[in-house]
Amino acid sequence: MQAPMQAPSAAGADGVGFGRHAEMTYIELWEKEPKYCQWVIKAVQDQEPGTPGEEPSPMERLGKWLREREAQAESTGPAYEYNEDMQLVEVPGSRSLKERAGITVKFYGVAAPIKRICTSWEECKPHVHGVKGVMYRSFATREEAEAYVNNPPARAVKQPKQSQKKSARTSDGSEDKGETVETSKKSRKVKKPSKDPAEKPEDAVEEDTKVEAKSAKGKARKGTKKNQPDNEEPAEPARKRQRKEKGEDAAKGAAPKKSMLAKAKAKAKAKAKAKAKANAVAKAKARQAKAKAKPPAATEEEKSPKAADKLSSLPEVSPEVLKLAEEVGLSTALRNLRLRPEIAALNVDAQILLNTLRECDGLVNKAKCRILETGAGGPSTPPKSQRPQEPITPEKCEAPPPVAEDVPMKGEVEQKRVDGPVVQLSAQDSLKVTETKPTEDDNNQEAEAAVHVAPACPNCGKVYDAHDTSFCRGCGLARDMNEMTEASSTQAARLIPAGRSITVEAMRLNSPLKEMDPEVHGIIESEKDRQRRCVNLIASENFAPLPVLEAVGSVMVNKYSEGYPGARYYGGNEFIDKAERLCQQRALSSFRLDAKEWGVNVQSLSGSPANFQVFTALCDVHDRIMGLDLPHGGHLSHGYQTDTKKISMVSKYFESIPYRLNEETGLIDYDECEKFAMRIRPKILIAGTSAYSRLIDYGRMRQIADKVGAYLLADMAHISGLVAGAAIPSPFEYADVVTTTTHKSLRGPRGAMIFYRKGQRGVDKKGNPIMYDLEDRINAAVFPGLQGGPHNQSITSLAVALKQASEPEFKTYIQQVMKNSKALGESLQRCNFNLVSGGTDNHLVLIDLRSKGVNGSKAEAVCEMASIVLNKNTIPGDKSAMNPNGLRVGAPAMTSRGLMEDDFVKIGEFIGGAVDVAAEVQKQSGPKLVDFKRVLAESPPGKLLELKGQVEDFASELACRPMLDTYFAQWETSKIRSTVTQKVQDTTVSPDEAMKERIKANRERALARRRQLQQGVPQTS
Repeated sequence: MQAPMQAPSAAGADGVGFGRHAEMTYIELWEKEPKYCQWVIKAVQDQEPGTPGEEPSPMERLGKWLREREAQAESTGPAYEYNEDMQLVEVPGSRSLKERAGITVKFYGVAAPIKRICTSWEECKPHVHGVKGVMYRSFATREEAEAYVNNPPARAVKQPKQSQKKSARTSDGSEDKGETVETSKKSRKVKKPSKDPAEKPEDAVEEDTKVEAKSAKGKARKGTKKNQPDNEEPAEPARKRQRKEKGEDAAKGAAPKKSMLAKAKAKAKAKAKAKAKANAVAKAKARQAKAKAKPPAATEEEKSPKAADKLSSLPEVSPEVLKLAEEVGLSTALRNLRLRPEIAALNVDAQILLNTLRECDGLVNKAKCRILETGAGGPSTPPKSQRPQEPITPEKCEAPPPVAEDVPMKGEVEQKRVDGPVVQLSAQDSLKVTETKPTEDDNNQEAEAAVHVAPACPNCGKVYDAHDTSFCRGCGLARDMNEMTEASSTQAARLIPAGRSITVEAMRLNSPLKEMDPEVHGIIESEKDRQRRCVNLIASENFAPLPVLEAVGSVMVNKYSEGYPGARYYGGNEFIDKAERLCQQRALSSFRLDAKEWGVNVQSLSGSPANFQVFTALCDVHDRIMGLDLPHGGHLSHGYQTDTKKISMVSKYFESIPYRLNEETGLIDYDECEKFAMRIRPKILIAGTSAYSRLIDYGRMRQIADKVGAYLLADMAHISGLVAGAAIPSPFEYADVVTTTTHKSLRGPRGAMIFYRKGQRGVDKKGNPIMYDLEDRINAAVFPGLQGGPHNQSITSLAVALKQASEPEFKTYIQQVMKNSKALGESLQRCNFNLVSGGTDNHLVLIDLRSKGVNGSKAEAVCEMASIVLNKNTIPGDKSAMNPNGLRVGAPAMTSRGLMEDDFVKIGEFIGGAVDVAAEVQKQSGPKLVDFKRVLAESPPGKLLELKGQVEDFASELACRPMLDTYFAQWETSKIRSTVTQKVQDTTVSPDEAMKERIKANRERALARRRQLQQGVPQTS
């Protein structure tokens, strides 16, 4: 830090410093800048001693003077004096620097606000009269006040609990001039009774009644004879006096003998009075118990003439001070201590109390939060020069949060925007004041101030925009997201004292997953490593691109939005509606559909619920549906059931009748399907598969559906990406409803879509048009029929995936998937595997293992140990889905990682080696799957370990980088987009050849880099 320099205009030894300290005298520095003085003393002590005889510098002179003044203050302590209004105030600067610089002194109990102002409790005693039970008093002269402070009266002795009267009442009802003294646990009140009972206030009579009911329990109080003159009779009880005043006794004496009815009425009346009396006693006890637990603050009712005797000794205090105490949670302490007189005596106005609470409880300003603070006013408000100020301190000196000077404080937190001087806190904790013009609504109101803490750009110093703090509008510098998160959580944690709220920092909302939950973080990292080093051949899996993952993990997950765009059951869905409408538009455009003929619902959570929602919308309970049988390539959600059990709930609510393949050819027999449909007359005919490697003739299925009057449902969950990429025929030309998942070949998030026809369906016998009514029925089945609020993060990320599916790179990717799938099938055939249907026309291959002597469960277990991920699958003729004889492999996932046909040929050889290992292990373990897995785990063959190493090396040497760094480098397609486009434009090279050339070049670079790492060569830029 720059050394303080003597100001040119300052006198020789009167002024020192720089900046706003340059024109300040020693005394002003001592009184107003305790932290700066502490720093000067420390800086002078740390300086090297100068040459003997050399004149000391201005800073050294100031340090010497400050050390002497500090020693004097520590030895004498703070000083107090009375001002012109006879209020005891502390002499400015009489306290030591350590106390005034914010070094907190720990005090406990309800007296903490008072103790914080004084150095010790002994010092505080003479000024806090209410704590000791002595009433606050006002003095006519200064000498009387000093005498009272120097020699305070002894503490009053507690009186017995019962009330005693030192008054005498004559026979005619008059009282003498003696004083009545009533004592209780909490207070002592001295008051003179009235001369005439008729003139006695009603509240006094009520008070007498309450005391009598509590102490004597309904018995009349009797006066003490020794305290009364001889010629006077004992005073009568209050209740008796009341009856006499109302004339009840006279009426009773003049009344004739009561009849039975009068006696009954009198008895009922007496019973009612007794009940009312019991209720009054109970209420009095409840009020006393409540008063003991939490003494109430003085309200407007208590200030009424009825309670004037209770509050006559307490001076008025500004309501802003009490409201401030209420805001910061110290109202109970203020009331228990009866601090109203102490606030006036000690000059504790709103400004000092707020600063004290900030030091004690850590109350600081929050970023982007306005705090209105208005002073208590009155003679107790200190002058401007005596208000606490915070200096600009060095980095090593820990200072409390800066408070704006000359900003009056009201003590209440406002969330609304207000007009007045706005103080903004920059990144360097410097204060920048900007003026705002008052509005017309504030012309007739008192001027108010706001403290607004907002971050500023570290490059140009301009404050970030209030609505967007992600970048600076002055210089365009982007703001670090980690800095924004840390700053917001830190400021939010300091808004309210501990115990008053739950802060972001306390809840750890912005903590990284690695710190918050290391266990889950470790699982995720392990899964990343598995996906990177394994060969994934599951046909229904893929790798979601990075932008899709980013949208899935966005703030869209926070919103609840039951309903559809424009008709939500919750507010705040403006941007949720935009995201869903955008997703619907992109869904139609990705599959080249006309919005006048097709609609789409994107809220369905996954494929199976989507199919069930269609069945619910189009069918009644126990209506018939017809789909491909699960062992022949169908899906579970199409109503699979066995002879003894309904596996899918679809088969429980609807009558599911399956059609099958020709077991000799492995293809759908459309003629047999038509005959079967004509017999059962289904309501819905399903054209969809999950393990069928050939194309579906949707035109033939449309003819069958029209003959039986059924809706045609096309389930294209597996092949939707191929349809979007125009690699296979589209079902939209023939189907009434189309369902699909979004995470398979479409390469999106987990979710589903339901496409439905709109417009005219046909004509009746009279030639009148028949219109589709599917939209309302399907939407109602999704919500509120079978779902609640949609997953907005999935819908948003699906919109991103559909945008990618509409780009040329996705079409190139799908074409490569088809080529790789065919290459894999040919490689498997060369390894002596039989393929169901003899080959493939889409993205998957179905392997028949019966010729190898092992089933799909055993082959899947061996492949998984060799880091080859695939799944067992039923084939035509299987009776059990848990022990099938087939394997299903697909090409979409590994094509996303950049593999070409040659790579899939090698993968086919890997599968052949794994199945051979499974056959060898089965010879040792026997036919049971349990024994097979036990032997495989206890003594894995050497060939299996060797195969595992080869597979993992192959997976790690792919063209794409590891997922841990760039998540497979956006699957390489985004990186090679410009290169492929340029080559296609400049030469006659086709897009497929350009992509193949680029990916091979990347693979060579990856292999070269791997060899460098093995040799210890560092990576260069």
